[in-house]
Amino acid sequence: MSAFGNPKDEAVRGCISGKAAMAKADAYALAMKPLLEVLENEGITSRSAVARALRELGVPTPRGGAWDARKVTNLIGRIAVIKVST
Repeated sequence: MSAFGNPKDEAVRGCISGKAAMAKADAYALAMKPLLEVLENEGITSRSAVARALRELGVPTPRGGAWDARKVTNLIGRIAVIKVST
């Protein structure tokens, strides 16, 4: 044990919080899926157009920020990964 505590305990806590963060991100992505489908059905398909629509609707990102094309791409990618793994 070091002066800063047991590193094994810190590593375990990090894994648990990492899994919790991934689960939270997955839940958010799945909750956003119906809205993305509505936007797509309305012809809003480019990443930048989706980001603009989400901003106009006042939908915050998971961290409370504004949407941009990169964040939309990440969200869509997460949804695709969730579909594949389930």
